[in-house]
Amino acid sequence: MISDNIIQADFVTDLKADAAVLAIIAAATEVKEDQYQGTVFVYPAVRVSIESQTPITNRGPSCDHARLRMTLYAYTEEASSKNADILAGIMNAKYHRRFFRGTGWFIWLYSSGLRSAVRITERLWRADVPLIGTVYPSTATP
Repeated sequence: MISDNIIQADFVTDLKADAAVLAIIAAATEVKEDQYQGTVFVYPAVRVSIESQTPITNRGPSCDHARLRMTLYAYTEEASSKNADILAGIMNAKYHRRFFRGTGWFIWLYSSGLRSAVRITERLWRADVPLIGTVYPSTATP
């Protein structure tokens, strides 16, 4: 299996280069892994969370394919949840039913449904983009 940190870093890099995402967030530096523990947070922002990666064992013992579950989080800080939902929609459209190639791996991604923005604090909103797919090493054939 491909390490979670490699997959996460590849998605962070890809989102930092996306013009539609950058049109809403403050700067590319506000795309980070979900576990980022810095002391300064600027909103709007995007966080990438790799939730689980499970080996696919029904294809034989030498199979390196894995089922991936991940979520992209869209954060905004304002009076309305509107921009959090817009940002989530942009990311959903970017990855739903799409092929993505990372560093030594590739995946076919599917959205498992958008989750509308919810209030985290008085003015902080978070919308979720859950994605699933099968990870293949670059040497594999899906």
